[in-house]
Amino acid sequence: MNVHTIEKLDAAVASSKGLVHVPTHFNANKLVEVLQQLMPVPASIKAAASKEQPLRASGHKFTVKEIDDAMAGRVIGISDRFRLKAAMTQNGIL
Repeated sequence: MNVHTIEKLDAAVASSKGLVHVPTHFNANKLVEVLQQLMPVPASIKAAASKEQPLRASGHKFTVKEIDDAMAGRVIGISDRFRLKAAMTQNGIL
């Protein structure tokens, strides 16, 4: 291995720190797990997920700007961004 290859590998590892894993299918708990990687999640949403209640029962809604700001500095593919927002909309928290 040459120095250039090692530098590329180091850069890839450093950039993966902002990587967020977005599952293909969401349930309430998985959605909360992903949101916790991005931002602080209100206790009411965590409680609803832990009781397997609909997340809309928490009474909290995020704005699109909050979600976009949280994803801005992270490594998330465009399809994953749409999938996350769709799951939030389906759960009544966006």
